Amino acid sequence: MNSPASLSILERALGRKPATGDTVDLPIDLAVLGGAPGPETVQLFNQQRGALWDASRVALTFDFPAPGVEIRVPKSRHLCREFAAKHAIRYVFDLNMGIGPQILVEHGIAQPGMIIAGSGHCLHQVGALGALVFGAEPGVLARALSRGLLPFKVPEVAEVAFEGTPHEGFHAFDMALLAGQALAKLSVNTIVEFNGKAVEGLSIDDRVTLVDVGAEGFRGGIIAGDSVTMAFLAERMKNTPPPYSGGPRSGYAQSLKVSLAGSEPLVQGPGAGGPLKPVSTLSGKKIHSAYIGSCAAGRASDLAVAAG
Repeated sequence: MNSPASLSILERALGRKPATGDTVDLPIDLAVLGGAPGPETVQLFNQQRGALWDASRVALTFDFPAPGVEIRVPKSRHLCREFAAKHAIRYVFDLNMGIGPQILVEHGIAQPGMIIAGSGHCLHQVGALGALVFGAEPGVLARALSRGLLPFKVPEVAEVAFEGTPHEGFHAFDMALLAGQALAKLSVNTIVEFNGKAVEGLSIDDRVTLVDVGAEGFRGGIIAGDSVTMAFLAERMKNTPPPYSGGPRSGYAQSLKVSLAGSEPLVQGPGAGGPLKPVSTLSGKKIHSAYIGSCAAGRASDLAVAAG
């Protein structure tokens, strides 16, 4: 059997098998400056007055609310544009290009086996493409821009394996809610891997939702690259996508089984992290407001499901 996807990626990057708790300088393949911390990272990097590690491995997105950010970083968008021009940053996505992590997915920039460090809410959802993604505070990320290395303490890796077949209308968001419930007692310093036949049958859009919601608050979340991933990337990349390693895996610190057998669509609440209820128990209840379209479940296919 293969090792957990996360540990296999770390082992390739470090040239050795890492042990849980090891503190390492982790080589990164891509640095992402996105969300509200993006401009602050640029500001701190400029103050270092050092050279940029690799402009071809940096992505800059402008998906941040400028008025709020500029309280801390004056003229934040101007600062980011100057940074991009000065260093000839390869990936620059200006206003109205979309939500940063979704851009990385849709343009095929994130790929299986990559190690990505960056900022921005929901960046971890890129793990749906088989990349290992870690958030970093602006000061840490600014130093990584100079070195191409991220100070990193190797966390435990836990598996969520889905079993069984749910009722019609049960979607990836419902799977993510069940995963969150199963993971409730785990340390936040955990990488979560999602496996099982139900995961293999998900589209990339649904995988993004599963990783985003199911691994929220943890060190990272990932679905190992497979034929679905490769088909998605083949439409978006000029070069042949990298190979992937499939098949059963073992060696997880914890392996959690989640049964989907007979499950129906779920509702969570009241409040974030509230109890889960089958939607049928709320049939006929009036909805006062609804919000559709965000980092999670905000792709075109999700809107089509909601419309249906």
